[in-house]
Amino acid sequence: MVLGNHELNLLRGSRKHGNHWFWGEPEVIRKDKEALSFQVLADASFRAEAISFFKSLPVALHREDVRVVHACWRPESIAELQEFEGNAIEAYDFFTARAEEA
Repeated sequence: MVLGNHELNLLRGSRKHGNHWFWGEPEVIRKDKEALSFQVLADASFRAEAISFFKSLPVALHREDVRVVHACWRPESIAELQEFEGNAIEAYDFFTARAEEA
């Protein structure tokens, strides 16, 4: 398993459509917006365990015969990530800021 955008959003504390359950908040996610959908709301204990697990996930995995990444394998980007000193959240913030400057 590798870290993807949904897990990064949770690690960064970003409330996005469809993830309010994680924060213990009911949310209307039905297309018709008529009523709350059935949701099991996470509690603080679950959040702590999930955050700990997400922090342990790599952004990408590779060996000679297989590559695993959530979205796109771009050799130049993988090389930059391998050289980056910091965690996944810091890498996300760094590369996002750099992309916005371009």
